[in-house]
Amino acid sequence: MNMPRRVDPIELVYKLASRTFPTRPPRLASWRSILILRPCCIGDVLQSTALVATLRQAFPQARLGYAVGPWSRPVLASNPRIDQLVDTGPLVGGKRPNWGSYARLVRRLREGEWDACFVLERSPLFPMAAFLAGIRDRIGPDSGGRGMALTVRVPIRPRRQEAEACLDLARSIGLRTDNCFTEFYPSDEDKAEVERVLGDDPPRVVVLAPGGGVNPGAALVSKRWPADRFGQLASRLYGAGYTPVVIGGPQDRPLAQELLAASGPGVIDLCGRLSLTGCGALLQRAMLYVGNDTGVMHLAAAVRTPVLGLFGPTDPAIYGPFGTRHRTIWHPRQCSPCFRQSRRPDCQLECVRGISVDEVEAAALDLLG
Repeated sequence: MNMPRRVDPIELVYKLASRTFPTRPPRLASWRSILILRPCCIGDVLQSTALVATLRQAFPQARLGYAVGPWSRPVLASNPRIDQLVDTGPLVGGKRPNWGSYARLVRRLREGEWDACFVLERSPLFPMAAFLAGIRDRIGPDSGGRGMALTVRVPIRPRRQEAEACLDLARSIGLRTDNCFTEFYPSDEDKAEVERVLGDDPPRVVVLAPGGGVNPGAALVSKRWPADRFGQLASRLYGAGYTPVVIGGPQDRPLAQELLAASGPGVIDLCGRLSLTGCGALLQRAMLYVGNDTGVMHLAAAVRTPVLGLFGPTDPAIYGPFGTRHRTIWHPRQCSPCFRQSRRPDCQLECVRGISVDEVEAAALDLLG
């Protein structure tokens, strides 16, 4: 016998409040300025660049803006499809807002005089910000009734890949999404940065990223495959004729040291020596990226470099790289995924530690071949 679904009282409040905000068809023919609103985080913002490409393709003469926070702004700064970046300040979805910062965001949005806004954050505060800013057409995902202030509320399909979920917003209003992919455009400065630290052009570069999992919205270091296994993989790739290059931020130096201690000669250590966008320029030159579920993984996909993503607590069907030249390895357990819930007290991270060096090597060589 099927039991009735328990009603979430917060969801019920959202649904009741949504009656205050009518839905209506967007006035596409009158759109002269379009804004995308997603403050954070790097991977999510990069996934949304497929929507950026779609909107530019559909509205080539419109002013296209993107409201984003300082953490993720660099991956959009050189995107030629975007005319204007709007600073969202320290606001992050899922975190209690600073109301002064929220009021400043509403003021900035109002000053932009946008005809339409694609609100990608699922917190109800961001659709409400677009409403308070006087933006007529507000399109976004409706998760648990939190899109109550949207004029076009798009249901979220189960286990929907994030870039596809962004494109679903465009599809919901009749826009075509053919040949639209995630994108990152390294600047000349980014490319020069790689030249300075890499020196002579090494052959057959494979980029390894043992870190990640930390951003302003959350810290999930349980995503990380053990660094010593990255080291063993690096040694095997070097033996197969490739040049392993290690990247990461300054906070990833201990992981890079552990990787290097477990590897043999031939590994180039650039951890902490490249900016985020410099990493993008390096990835554009690489034959393959191997790493955890992080923003840098999506950076690799956005420059069309094949990706081998290693997954544990998160579901690759949702958070995996967008495109056809990529592969993920995931060994879910009964408790997987645990990204949106608390881990079991006895969790030993079998989902991550169950990934062997042998299978990662085999998958990497297959992608390289």
